[in-house]
Amino acid sequence: RAKGEEEVKKWEDVYKPTPVVAPLNGFVIQRSVEPGQSVATGDPILVMADYLIVNAQVDETDIGKIKIGQPVNIELDAYLGQEIPGRVEHIAYESQTINNVNIYEVKVVPGRVPAFFRAGMSATVNFILSEQKDVLVLPLNAVKKAGNQTYVFIQKQQGKKPEPLQIKAGLENSLNVEVVSGVKQGDEVVIPTVKMIEQLNSRFEHRRGPVNPLQKKSND
Repeated sequence: RAKGEEEVKKWEDVYKPTPVVAPLNGFVIQRSVEPGQSVATGDPILVMADYLIVNAQVDETDIGKIKIGQPVNIELDAYLGQEIPGRVEHIAYESQTINNVNIYEVKVVPGRVPAFFRAGMSATVNFILSEQKDVLVLPLNAVKKAGNQTYVFIQKQQGKKPEPLQIKAGLENSLNVEVVSGVKQGDEVVIPTVKMIEQLNSRFEHRRGPVNPLQKKSND
């Protein structure tokens, strides 16, 4: 009987719950064992991450614009429309060749880690090169360029054709353009049609003067 009690105690000790204490605060991103599985000293049980890093790939033609500490906006492909601020932590010294293009890996640290962040997710990183606050902006497709000049189309009177108006543009991104001067808040700016753009280009060509008659056209 004593031997049986010793055997029971032995197996009770074997299966006694043992606390697992992590050496850092973080997130469990992988479990390496299943309940009841035997492990030996040194076997990994859990994989943890104390913070998540976004690895961005930047073309060599743009890498000169990226600086350590530069602010960025991170948008996960699975959660479009939810931007998370971050900053550049590291820029690789050695390039990689992907699809015959030299790219540099840039490590970006999120300013905060939402609950829906997961390791391995795809993301788009927008690097903020410069920014302006409290400025007048217009949609990118409302602003057109003719030569070295920038125009918008203003609806001055209802029922009348919109008129082109030269403006001075500032910073722009993939969506909006900053308007430095030329229009003011409250002006009615319309999105130009193809015909309106053609008329603008035609007017600009006319201002440049007659074409050299000796100059051959590309379709000759």
